[in-house]
Amino acid sequence: MQVNILKDLSEVANYNLENFPLYARKGLLSSYPNYSALCHWHPDLEFNYVINGEMDFYVAGKTLTIHAGECIFVNSNLLHYGYSLKKKECEMICILISPALFNVYSYINDKYLVNFVNNDAIDTFIMSKNIPYEASVINSIINIYELLNNYAAGNEIKAITEMWNILYLLSTNLKVENNKDKVINYERESLTKMIAYIEKTYMHECNIKNIATMGQVCRNKCFEIFKKHFHTTPSTFVMMYRLKKSIDLFNSNMSLTEIAYACGFCSASHYAKCFKDYYKISPKEYRNKLNN
Repeated sequence: MQVNILKDLSEVANYNLENFPLYARKGLLSSYPNYSALCHWHPDLEFNYVINGEMDFYVAGKTLTIHAGECIFVNSNLLHYGYSLKKKECEMICILISPALFNVYSYINDKYLVNFVNNDAIDTFIMSKNIPYEASVINSIINIYELLNNYAAGNEIKAITEMWNILYLLSTNLKVENNKDKVINYERESLTKMIAYIEKTYMHECNIKNIATMGQVCRNKCFEIFKKHFHTTPSTFVMMYRLKKSIDLFNSNMSLTEIAYACGFCSASHYAKCFKDYYKISPKEYRNKLNN
């Protein structure tokens, strides 16, 4: 599964069919560098069903673990990513549903979708097959994957039917309160602004003072937020982000020295040291491994 991230950390979903905003792909966690996807967000509703293994999942300040047979829901526009600190393999199905697909009927949108999308009360949760309605949601997710990856005429219509079934099951079984008077989560907004700033400036100097300023918080609060959400410091987050972006350039014709400077490292030797410390393999070895 390929994640395409824009400058504001939003993801561009590569939908299965052109002009049909429904994404359904199967993937392995090991396909991501160091068993960790990049932190990102998108307006789509996301469902990740674990087929085999397990995966840790960060969503807007919460860290959850998903096991085989379970599925995590991630609401619209929330920072999130999947990872495994223990580097355990995980095979998963990822479904992204654009809220635009539900906007066919204003009545349905006003009565159900408005109170569901972006609702902090249901930002994320894990479903299992032990609860009947959750098992039905998981079954619909699997069906959507099969329909869009084993294409036949009319499968889009069947996939939409499964999509509506998911909305019905969640809307009728979850306690969804009125979302019109939503309280702004200022810490979440600060974090989003700081990470967006890092994405825009990682190839240049990206110091803590400027990161905190962009988040409209003091230096201490900046450290507190990164520690709470990512269990690391802002400087280490920047370093990890630069390393992951450097891997995106391994398929280019650029030398490792050129890649190091392009991703904001002060020298090729410093880049090589950081890379080996983090990935336990040299950038040259990693690049050769990718190309083989």
